[in-house]
Amino acid sequence: MPQNFSGQNLVRVIFSGQNLTKANFYNQLWTNCQLSNTILVRRNFGAAKLLNYNASIAKFIDADLSLATLNNVNLSRANLPTANLFKIVTEDINL
Repeated sequence: MPQNFSGQNLVRVIFSGQNLTKANFYNQLWTNCQLSNTILVRRNFGAAKLLNYNASIAKFIDADLSLATLNNVNLSRANLPTANLFKIVTEDINL
């Protein structure tokens, strides 16, 4: 069963290298979190707020980032081929 973290606030959490396929992070606040080299297939980030977030080399295949806010986020070498980026708000993004 997929993990459900919907609506929670995560601060300084390290998920680097983990498989979080189908996890639900809808409307969640992420602050200073590490998800580098993480598998995020079919993951729900809808309306989430990602602040000072490292997701370099992460795989966002079929992930939903619609209506998310990304501020100071590192997405260098991240895989976003089929991610839903509808109406995302960005500031200081590293691609």
